[in-house]
Amino acid sequence: MVHGTLHSDEEGFMDGDNDQRLRMLAGGSMAYAIIGSHTHRSFVRMVEGTLIANAGSVGRSYEGRAGRVTYLAVHDRTGLWHVGIRQVRYDNRRAYREIADSDPPLDSKYADSLMTAAAPALD
Repeated sequence: MVHGTLHSDEEGFMDGDNDQRLRMLAGGSMAYAIIGSHTHRSFVRMVEGTLIANAGSVGRSYEGRAGRVTYLAVHDRTGLWHVGIRQVRYDNRRAYREIADSDPPLDSKYADSLMTAAAPALD
């Protein structure tokens, strides 16, 4: 389990990545599974015998469904891993208010992403 990929916490596995890119990001690892989360968008794929997954985000999901957090449930059944994406509702309006009312206030683009479930625009 890594924040981004095996090589960097600044890049991440994306649901739209093709198998060639996912293999490159996996970097020849012999692991059965690689789980990252940097991109805040969950997915599960098997690429040449390696399970590659993105856990999504509990803090700021970019799944396009505001008020939901995303995580992975991993189960070992008879030596095989089964991975499922789970979503849970939470009070994103309350979280937004707490961020807006913090002292000092946090950057509003992060609070705004709680309401849109979309990644903030890069400066």
